[in-house]
Amino acid sequence: MAAYCSDDRLSWIRRRLIDRGGPLCHACQRTIGVVADHDHFTGLCRGLLCWSCNLEIDVCPHLDGCPRAVYLNNPPALELRLRHPNAAKDRQHDHARIEYLGIDPVTPVRAWVRKI
Repeated sequence: MAAYCSDDRLSWIRRRLIDRGGPLCHACQRTIGVVADHDHFTGLCRGLLCWSCNLEIDVCPHLDGCPRAVYLNNPPALELRLRHPNAAKDRQHDHARIEYLGIDPVTPVRAWVRKI
């Protein structure tokens, strides 16, 4: 087991991601991937990222044409259907946010329709 990884499940996921897409960052393909990236809404792993891409992946403003947009539009590990161990923690944060705000700012609000 790698020295940086203390969670057996996360180690197993990282091994599967490396088997699927190699050890380089699945977005930029320039440095070693060290972070098992996951979609915070679905909890599913998207791929293996370097530190730089992991920090910037969710704020990529491009729809197409840059490596991060290509990665987000077609996550290399999506077919593996691996659930990230922190997915439950993300869900707890979502519930806490909703409770604090009184609404879910992510879920689209149904448009008001005037009844005649």
